[in-house]
Amino acid sequence: MYCFNCGKKVDEKAVVCVHCGCELQKRSAGNGRGIASLVLGIIGLLYGLCAFINISNIGTYLDYQPFSYQFGFAIGYVLVQSVLSIVGFSLALAERSKKKTGFNTAGFWLTIITFVVVTIQFIIIITY
Repeated sequence: MYCFNCGKKVDEKAVVCVHCGCELQKRSAGNGRGIASLVLGIIGLLYGLCAFINISNIGTYLDYQPFSYQFGFAIGYVLVQSVLSIVGFSLALAERSKKKTGFNTAGFWLTIITFVVVTIQFIIIITY
């Protein structure tokens, strides 16, 4: 096993790294939220990019619909990626309060980008 802090090899049963003093079991248990936020950020972003492709095809259909229908359609369209973003963001914030990790930081920024994509999609659908 390798230390999460310094990267040096340590015993599998070690609780503390003998090289840097980092607590090994606490860091390894908390890394799951960072990975989960990263995965949810990736899924939300991919869903959002696929949704942009569909918005261009649906645009002519929405031209002839009333505003209330467009608003409802926009809410339904961005709901999945909004939920993914909110859950990923909250996981990233929970992990970020302990200590920054690579997965956590990447998940945090991916969820922020997904929020921006969701907002742009919502505005595009409403303005059609």
